[in-house]
Amino acid sequence: RQAAMISNASFLLEHTSANMIRSFLQGKLQDVESGNVRELVTMLPSIDISTIGLMPELECDEVALPCDHTRKYRTITGWCNNLQNPHFGKSFQPFIRLLPAVYEDGLGKPRATSVTGKPLPSPRMVSRNIHTDTSNLHTRYALMVMQFAQITDHDLTFTPVNKGFINEGILNCLSCDSMVTVHPQCFPIPVPEGDPFFPSV
Repeated sequence: RQAAMISNASFLLEHTSANMIRSFLQGKLQDVESGNVRELVTMLPSIDISTIGLMPELECDEVALPCDHTRKYRTITGWCNNLQNPHFGKSFQPFIRLLPAVYEDGLGKPRATSVTGKPLPSPRMVSRNIHTDTSNLHTRYALMVMQFAQITDHDLTFTPVNKGFINEGILNCLSCDSMVTVHPQCFPIPVPEGDPFFPSV
């Protein structure tokens, strides 16, 4: 429940930020000190939003210091699992990035343009060329190895799923005209011509 509340608040803040940038580009924000949109995007994460009441108070949020290195078991929240950096791996904490985030719109939209300015190839085309649909049975490892890894990974990186529009259940991104009608959290991938599995839309 808490994760879903944080996710909803983040979704609202992302859209607010996008509208702010759109207004800035249209010249509607005259009192912004930043001189260009890149500076504005860089400045947004530093804004303190703790006073506006969007983020919920976390229940049972263990943050006791110093860490007790003699504990027999690790904490369920992940707090103090790393004695030098107690918050590493803790629930409700963002993952540490190896590189700075780079989004198409500076906020959250996946990249569609390369560093050279040219369009990136279709993710479906990349997937089809790298992961060929061939059966290559392993003599030692069964498919359950992958399945166990999936369960472990999805437990560690569990992310709440956004609901759809009003009166809808779980998010549905399957509409054939999804580029126009789907929820903003969907990111439809166009299918290239000649795909051997999916028909082009």
